[in-house]
Amino acid sequence: MVRREVDAIWAPQAVRIEWSHAGAPGCVRVVIDRPAPALPSPGGEERWSVAATRVVAGRVSPPMYVSVDAAERVVRAASPPYSAPALAGLMVTRVLGRAIAHELAHILLNTRVHAPHGLLRATFTADDFVFPGLEGFTLDTEQLARARHHELLIPQDSPRNGREATQQ
Repeated sequence: MVRREVDAIWAPQAVRIEWSHAGAPGCVRVVIDRPAPALPSPGGEERWSVAATRVVAGRVSPPMYVSVDAAERVVRAASPPYSAPALAGLMVTRVLGRAIAHELAHILLNTRVHAPHGLLRATFTADDFVFPGLEGFTLDTEQLARARHHELLIPQDSPRNGREATQQ
């Protein structure tokens, strides 16, 4: 379900994600973690870091780290009906997929800079993360054009070479 969410965000932008096993050359490794003990609550107004990448030698680089615990906190903070325990499994996978799609945008654009709106905005509310619509999870035309120049994106008519994302 996480993969479907990532694909649902990127496919309308003419980017197809090729999912492969860990360690495939030319791919973005995604590490999804659930710590044994739950993370301590920050208290006050919660902010969640559901996913993160790192900067190495001036480039936004994989692997991508994703927190199930943080995604669960987002779901608990969302408005009803999305915060209902009966929907938790569906909502947590939605949040994880959207966080992965956001971090993939950072990698493809090679930037840690956020935008005022869209997929690269700096903050998402819990309701943004769980709402069924994908309108707030797109790149603008300029961002998408820049992302298409990343080495991970290859023309669809090229021979497959194990790369993570391809242009359609």
